[in-house]
Amino acid sequence: MNQIKPRSLRGFTLIELMIVLAIVGILSAIAFPSYTRYVAKGKRAEARAALLESAQYMERQYSAQNAYSGTLPTRLRQVPVAPSTANYSLTVSATVSAYTLTATPVNAMVGDACGALVLNNAGQKSRTGTAMSDSECWR
Repeated sequence: MNQIKPRSLRGFTLIELMIVLAIVGILSAIAFPSYTRYVAKGKRAEARAALLESAQYMERQYSAQNAYSGTLPTRLRQVPVAPSTANYSLTVSATVSAYTLTATPVNAMVGDACGALVLNNAGQKSRTGTAMSDSECWR
């Protein structure tokens, strides 16, 4: 006589699956905000670099023409240059003897805690947002 032996079942139980999902949920709740802050910090660094490059452009214009230019070249008007992926739009407000450069967040950076980054001809750095300090936004 053949006796049928019970097959051992393999796989995960529902409890094991729920524990794994809870752990993944907790880890993602911690990791995702940190990641988004890190990405925003990198995009702000690009904007700061573009503002400093624009300031150099303005100073070259002043050296050549004894007046600040009221416009920026096309390559300095947004960061990065491709319009579909731009994170900041750069504008200049200039008089003969002074200028103010502003990097305004667009697209993915609209809700940034620093708001717009501002740099003037005296080298003073500021921001329009209130959630972070000038030193936090400009480091």
